[in-house]
Amino acid sequence: MEFSIKTSAAEKQHHNCVIVGVYEGRELSDAAQALDTLSAGYLSNVLTHGDLEGKLDSSLMLHQVPGVQADRVLLVGLGKKAEFGERQYCKAVRASVKAVLQGRTCFGESTGRDWC
Repeated sequence: MEFSIKTSAAEKQHHNCVIVGVYEGRELSDAAQALDTLSAGYLSNVLTHGDLEGKLDSSLMLHQVPGVQADRVLLVGLGKKAEFGERQYCKAVRASVKAVLQGRTCFGESTGRDWC
């Protein structure tokens, strides 16, 4: 399995999966806000339903987000914004990898792709 990691504006990505963060209390990170604007508030609407609170180690995979060119958007909980640091970043990365790997087993067979 091969992974590619790029750091750039999330809203400009044309990949299988774009990963953006959500702080505790459902506060969107800057990258998530950019996608939310692009999708006419779709991310904010999903969060108001309580599917993700933004707690560290949590994630939510979204499919076919309107206005977003990526096939999937992975929302990853970042924990409390005031406490976000290296330790929390590492946990968020681990949660991202875990969610992508779970997505591979769920979606890889139907799409024919090696990963999400």
